[in-house]
Amino acid sequence: MTTRTISLGSLLLLAATTPAANLKQELTQHIGAFLKEETKGSEKLAATHFTPSFVFVHVNGGKLSRMRFLDATKKRDALVEDEEFSFTLSNVRQSGNTARGILEVVTTGVTYGAKGDAHKIMVNERSEIVWKRVNGKWLADSIQVDRVRQKIDGKVVADQRRTG
Repeated sequence: MTTRTISLGSLLLLAATTPAANLKQELTQHIGAFLKEETKGSEKLAATHFTPSFVFVHVNGGKLSRMRFLDATKKRDALVEDEEFSFTLSNVRQSGNTARGILEVVTTGVTYGAKGDAHKIMVNERSEIVWKRVNGKWLADSIQVDRVRQKIDGKVVADQRRTG
């Protein structure tokens, strides 16, 4: 007969781990709900989707707290009409109460130039997102943008990548 010893820490880690398929599905639902609600920019939205210590790190290194991030998305949303989002979440992995993955978001819509002329806009963003499980719920703790590519009327007008 073979005897195996499992430490209490290992048992707790196993109990805290969500099966990979369920985790990806849960985080995908979390992202979808946020994108659907984001234009509200409310305290409730912040508490529902982000840890109090959430930080958004732009491709250029600039950092925003959760409320400044929500304010920025609200301002952006005011400039873009018929805004639609699509996204993919990949490379999801978990260690205890922390999960991370690669998030690719495509935002499309219509924006207006200085002369009031309409332009189609498309923004592709690739980020690493980190979640923390708080009271049994996954909350975003950080987003590090690795690449932003922006097109207006099909022409690339910006293509930034994080360095270092």
